[in-house]
Amino acid sequence: MKKRNKGLYYYIRNITRLRGKRGLNLTQDPVPNLIMKIDVTRGSDNRLQIYADIGVSAV
Repeated sequence: MKKRNKGLYYYIRNITRLRGKRGLNLTQDPVPNLIMKIDVTRGSDNRLQIYADIGVSAV
């Protein structure tokens, strides 16, 4: 079983495009404008760079 990273993802600019969707597919949908995640383990720096690389404007 693959562990899923949980977090809160917010869309501000594209909310009308994504309202009502049940899932997120980054190959078709835009990246979130804001991601909030609490990380109590090491390795957060790598994840922050990944979010920046895909274009998330705020984490």
